[in-house]
Amino acid sequence: MAVLEAVQIEGRRKHRNDRLIAVPVEVVSRKPMLPQIRLDAALKESISSFFVKYNELQGRTFKPLRYARSSEAVRLVRKAHEGWQSGLSA
Repeated sequence: MAVLEAVQIEGRRKHRNDRLIAVPVEVVSRKPMLPQIRLDAALKESISSFFVKYNELQGRTFKPLRYARSSEAVRLVRKAHEGWQSGLSA
């Protein structure tokens, strides 16, 4: 898992719009599905290009900043989960 950190621009509005990049796992074993996917430079470039083009077609600008480590992705998922849980108890 990784995070593609990015900025998205729509009109005059500019904001962070990071993307989580994850590998599917088997439901029972929780092991990565085979064949395993390597998040190498070529795949990262393809993913970044996809989001740039997708946003361009929607009339937005998407500027990839960098790929963060898997530990940052896990931190963001945990933070989102905690926020979701606190919203349920409110």
